[in-house]
Amino acid sequence: LDDPDLDDPRFREPLQRLLADNDEELAAKLYVYFADKTKEELRSISLATRVPIGTATTPLELLTNAGLIQRGAFDTITPDGHDVVVPGRPFPGFGWAGSPSSESCAPMSTWAPGSIGDQGAPPEPVALPLAGLRVIDLTMMWAGPYATLRMAEMGADVIKVESPSAWDNIRTLISQPGVADPWNSGFYFNAYNRDKRSLTLDLAQPEGRAMLLRLAERSDVLIENYRADVLDKLGIGADVLHGANPDLVVISMAAFGKEGPDRDYVGFGPVIELMSGLASLTGYGDGEPFKTGISYGDPVAGNFAVAATALALLAARQRTHIDLAQRETAMALIGEAFVAANRGETPEHLGCRDARFAPQGCYPVGGADQWLVLSVRTDDEWRSVCDLIAMAADDARRTLNTDERHARHDELDGLITAWSAAQDPQSAMDRLQAARVPAGRVLDTTAILEDPQLVARGFWVDLPHPNMHVYRQQGTVWNLRDGKPAPRRHSPLFGEHNTEILQGLLGCTDSELDALRASAVIADAPINPGVG
Repeated sequence: LDDPDLDDPRFREPLQRLLADNDEELAAKLYVYFADKTKEELRSISLATRVPIGTATTPLELLTNAGLIQRGAFDTITPDGHDVVVPGRPFPGFGWAGSPSSESCAPMSTWAPGSIGDQGAPPEPVALPLAGLRVIDLTMMWAGPYATLRMAEMGADVIKVESPSAWDNIRTLISQPGVADPWNSGFYFNAYNRDKRSLTLDLAQPEGRAMLLRLAERSDVLIENYRADVLDKLGIGADVLHGANPDLVVISMAAFGKEGPDRDYVGFGPVIELMSGLASLTGYGDGEPFKTGISYGDPVAGNFAVAATALALLAARQRTHIDLAQRETAMALIGEAFVAANRGETPEHLGCRDARFAPQGCYPVGGADQWLVLSVRTDDEWRSVCDLIAMAADDARRTLNTDERHARHDELDGLITAWSAAQDPQSAMDRLQAARVPAGRVLDTTAILEDPQLVARGFWVDLPHPNMHVYRQQGTVWNLRDGKPAPRRHSPLFGEHNTEILQGLLGCTDSELDALRASAVIADAPINPGVG
């Protein structure tokens, strides 16, 4: 930006940038800088600087994107004899189409339930489906760790590999203040890395790469979400990994994929949300896309990575390398928007409203910053709403059809708001639901901890951590027919399992361990740790 103000600690320090006044001032500077730049110029800047920059893209624009076309990201379907181009499988090149017959599925060559069992883990209350599977986790941030968390919850032995000099920086993104080792007390890290073991290896050093290959020989899956070129530049790309273990399933989940003209662009969740077309669907009528409050594409890509891993394990998996582009997994969520794009349509921003249902919106209820959402789909539901808000039986508005309700939406919003503002949020939701009207209370991250449904289902767990106070955490999200798997262990401390894995699994001697420590190939604390 060529702005000397940015050398001020208010902008240079990550935590200072988060403060409201500093954030607003920096945002204003960025608005000025971006205002006269085209999408192409910004993408060129991103490529040259490796700074993640996303430009809002519509499904119509994506249909003609050369990189997506080259990657085979689209399928053509022919409903009613008319060709329609829609997002295809989000990991093209795997070759899986439809459900393979039992005759075509090769037996597992290295994955056998109970084949790990060398660490004395306590017996599980249910037979977890991935017990006996070993996963090397080279992922960072959210999307990749979310995938391996799901695998660990289902019984896999997930070994999280981090470099002493380039660790997963969510370790210190939201950590407890005033602790000596913040990298071992991060709330964000703890949420997505439970039930895993920690191994530190500096893959930039030959000894670190050699140890990774020894681990690959004894593993079933390796998953990574580095930039597309990182493993190849380190000399441990998929071909090298398969040289160590031909049966290893390698999952690569770069933002834009490992192949194609966009492979070298850098992307995190917000960038992917913009570049996939998701953000083009949301906004408030002024034409400006509106990003969601979280990086929604991250957990979506994580779940797709789990699905890709499961498919690879079910099929013949020799030398399987799945190129999963996170942008393409997000595109798969909005097929109807691509169908509209085939007709030349661009998204219309409706805010909280809907093209079909009316009235629909987010309405204030009693209490500070408390809200209720509802969506009226049918005439009967509208009459039920009228009964709840005590609209007179002879009021002509009770008989408005869908088109008429759309035309008078502002007026109806006012009537609903006049009623809802005096209501208790939970009571209002319960009464609408009892009348079979889709409605929900907007729960913030404090209120949701006491949500009676989640409490009754045992969703929240109190998982002890040696460096953190006890707090409610999410439990497992996939229940099994025979029981509910429960988190077994807090997120691993940095390098906590180095000796256990290197000696117990790989057979390293004491002198080898000493040499690895002396050269900082392994460590039990990050080198030159920062914040975030």
